[in-house]
Amino acid sequence: MWLIIGYGNSLRCDDGAGPSFVNQLRSRLPESAAQFICEHQLLPEMVEQLARPEIDKVLFVDAKRDQQVPFLFTPLCDQPAETQSVTHQYGPHWLLAMSATLYRQPRQAWLLSLRAVNLDHGEQFSADTQNAISLGLDAAIHFLENPEQKINQF
Repeated sequence: MWLIIGYGNSLRCDDGAGPSFVNQLRSRLPESAAQFICEHQLLPEMVEQLARPEIDKVLFVDAKRDQQVPFLFTPLCDQPAETQSVTHQYGPHWLLAMSATLYRQPRQAWLLSLRAVNLDHGEQFSADTQNAISLGLDAAIHFLENPEQKINQF
C-alpha cells in the first residue's frame, strides 16, 4: 500500500501545493489505494507511519521553487540521507533513513515536486502552480499504478 505525504505551508501561497494536491488526489482514489498525510512540514513522528507493515511505497509531495517543469517525480531510495540540524525541518531522506534504521523497514520512495513561483504570504496559488497541480493529478494516478514507468513527460 502507498503512503502519500503532502507537506507545505498553506499560508505561503504556492508552498501549500503539497497538502492541497494530496487532498485532491485522495478524493480521486479508492480508500484502499493509499494512506494519506497532510502537514505544514515533515515531522519526526512520521517515521513510525513509514514503518507500518502495510506500507511498501511512499510518495512525498511538495512545492519547489525555480523548477522549470510543472511536476517532477524523483526516486529517493538510492540517494543518501540529508545532513540536517535536529532542531530544524526534517527531509524525506532523513525520514526514510530513520525508518530503515529504527524499524528495519526500508521503503521505495519518490518525491513529486510541483512548480512554485510565489511563496509570499497568502492562500492563493499562482497560475503556474494551479497548472502543475492539475497536470500532476492525472500523472500521479498513473504513477501510483505503474511506479516503474517513466512518467516525467510534458
